[in-house]
Amino acid sequence: MQKLRDTFKGKPIENQPYLTSDGEPRENERLCFCAAGIFVWRRTISEGDAKAEVLMAWEDRPNKKTKVQERRLNFLGGCRSTIEENARQTAIREVVEETAELLKVEQQSLEHMMWCPRSKYCLFFHEMS
Repeated sequence: MQKLRDTFKGKPIENQPYLTSDGEPRENERLCFCAAGIFVWRRTISEGDAKAEVLMAWEDRPNKKTKVQERRLNFLGGCRSTIEENARQTAIREVVEETAELLKVEQQSLEHMMWCPRSKYCLFFHEMS
């Protein structure tokens, strides 16, 4: 079975990272993204100082060269499952799966998006209250 990622090989995409304020990827990236996730954060005030806390996940995966398992800190997110799935749907589905449904995110709350060309990844930003 052909991987979904192979469907998009060689397709023209923006080679530079960019940030959108409307949360929408540009046309080619909307069609050709391979994965999506959410940068989940919240503001806190501790002893009068404003701070930001970020929710991330430890992920064990093999090193491509050495095949040795490595632990990496990563954003919540993952691969697109179908050609019909858009980047927001992918990001939300993956966050719900990876948090065992403890974190629910509404599509309209994802106002900003960063395009990561090397991995064809759409990273959305969500501030928790």
